[in-house]
Amino acid sequence: MRIRPLAGAGLVIIACGLFLAGCAGGQETSLPTPGAAADSASADPVTDANLASLRKSLQNEFPQAEVPDVEVVRYIAEDEYGQVRAQCLTDAGFPTTAGDDGGLGGSFTRDRAQEHALANYVCAAKFPLDPKYQVPLTADQVSVLYDYFVDALIPCLVDHGHMIGEPPTREGFFRDFAEGRQWTPYLDLGRDAALSELEKACPSVPDDLVE
Repeated sequence: MRIRPLAGAGLVIIACGLFLAGCAGGQETSLPTPGAAADSASADPVTDANLASLRKSLQNEFPQAEVPDVEVVRYIAEDEYGQVRAQCLTDAGFPTTAGDDGGLGGSFTRDRAQEHALANYVCAAKFPLDPKYQVPLTADQVSVLYDYFVDALIPCLVDHGHMIGEPPTREGFFRDFAEGRQWTPYLDLGRDAALSELEKACPSVPDDLVE
């Protein structure tokens, strides 16, 4: 599984699915030093909404899972996302490394998929991305993102030997984006993709999307 945060955009690009056991083959992926603690576990609506979405995904995947209440330890900056999440997951018993792009690498056996999903949720709740990095994209930025996916990212991934399915229409992309369903060509990659190296050649978002 791979997650890369999109700076200032209120978007997390997700490949392999957030808690999907099928990512257990070694690819794990849009957190290590404790900082000032937050006042409560629900300090802002952006974090609350993100955690509610994570909780729903976890419970859909593992209906019997008991999702704990978690206190926020501190908010993190986007450039420390990978390191802090990797350390948190490692401390929870899932050795994880962070790539230069903030993507995560690690593996776990299928029988620990639910345990890993819970650890991922707890780490996300303890160390949420600072809300200032999650300002929603404007309509123009969403349009730029769609054009980049279709005109640049898909051809790049194909050139590197990956099969990418038919993208959604622009209208469908806008609709799904507004409803929190975040399509990206990276979702079509197989579990054996060398994501860290591929991200360097084919960035998952354009560098100039958010100034």
